[in-house]
Amino acid sequence: MVYSVIRMLDEDDSVIPSARADPKDVKLLVPLFEELDRVREKNRLRRSVPGRPTVNHLILTGTPTASYTEAAARKATALAESRYSDILTPYIRYSADAKKLYDDCCPLPILLPNSVPAVDYRKLMTSIGFPDRS
Repeated sequence: MVYSVIRMLDEDDSVIPSARADPKDVKLLVPLFEELDRVREKNRLRRSVPGRPTVNHLILTGTPTASYTEAAARKATALAESRYSDILTPYIRYSADAKKLYDDCCPLPILLPNSVPAVDYRKLMTSIGFPDRS
């Protein structure tokens, strides 16, 4: 994360990290949180430079489904739950359709508005404070 962006965020501002349900990606959240803590501490008493963003939500994507049972995704989901359960949002489950549509640059809600991924994203947005606008 770019330091110049972080230092412009105050306590009322949030950073919302996103990680794939992969053990390597979930482990990479540790240095992110350490860096955010370091920046917050550095700017703790400096009112002229905000630099104290909060993390209230964590998005986990590609989580297991009934048909997608990758061991790595299960392990990563369990790891994220054990470390970050207090900030995890509703999961974005793995979807081959969503991946294909993403690769084709087509917005999922337009083609498949009632699909599992579209429903997951609506749940996510509602959980972080954005009302459903359908």
